[in-house]
Amino acid sequence: MLCVTIVPAMPIAAQDVPRDPAPQPATETQVRTPISPVAPYAAGLAVWATALGIGLYEAPWSNGRVDAGWADAALVEPVIPPLDELDDIDRDEATLRTISDGTLVGTMLYTQLIDIVLVPLIQGDVHLVWQATSAHFLALGTSLSIDAIAKHATSRERPYGQRLCPDHPDLPQCNNDDLYASFFSGHTALSFTSAGTSCALHLSRGLYGNLAADIIGCAIPVAGAATTGALRVASDSHYVTDVLVGMTVGFVSGYLITLGVVPSRVRVPVGEVAQASSDFTWAVVPTASVSHEQEVVRTTVGAAATGTF
Repeated sequence: MLCVTIVPAMPIAAQDVPRDPAPQPATETQVRTPISPVAPYAAGLAVWATALGIGLYEAPWSNGRVDAGWADAALVEPVIPPLDELDDIDRDEATLRTISDGTLVGTMLYTQLIDIVLVPLIQGDVHLVWQATSAHFLALGTSLSIDAIAKHATSRERPYGQRLCPDHPDLPQCNNDDLYASFFSGHTALSFTSAGTSCALHLSRGLYGNLAADIIGCAIPVAGAATTGALRVASDSHYVTDVLVGMTVGFVSGYLITLGVVPSRVRVPVGEVAQASSDFTWAVVPTASVSHEQEVVRTTVGAAATGTF
């Protein structure tokens, strides 16, 4: 006998087997600087602060009269050189002053061209360029204005005045306003203002993105500014206290103003901006005027900041 058993085919329900999701490609990011709400105003203030500083610095002293003011008592009896040696001494000191001019300009240019323009442009961070430029010039104008006010208020005699002028009062350097412009050192203040701006960008805003590199980036302009201050003392133009006050005013102005204007940098996906730009337009417009006074043609140049916010 043949028995055949028929078993109906029953489909087996497929079970969902969990699978790992496909790996997503890593999003490429870039460092960008958001636009600070105060940055447009800082750009305009920078123009005014710089103009104010220059105006105060060039303002006449006591209606053209030279008035003695605060002068340090000599810690040691000053050495009065004979008249035939003055030319050599003046030549050496003039050389040191010229070198200090170079270190001042070099420090300012390093901050502006390298730390504020070149590096951010290589990184593609255009917003950092104009915001840091605004902060730098606002800080420079602030330091210059404070220095000019201090010079006019104190009329401190320069060190060479005590050494030369009592016995040689007819020397040119003993008969000009600059003799009483010792406090405080403007060269030192301006160079440390630029150094403070660089250090703020490196140490607080991570310009290079590497701590060791950023420390070196801060140290370079600081070294230039310190050299400027040392040369101002060596050239008999300032007392050490003039340089120390200039260093403090300059560095604090540069560092704090930069932090107040330039916001912290953030990482965003490539192709995106750090945040939506503010609805503003602004421009710095050069101005000029010509006037005629008693057959003398006077030309006045300046700048005006305009914008909508």
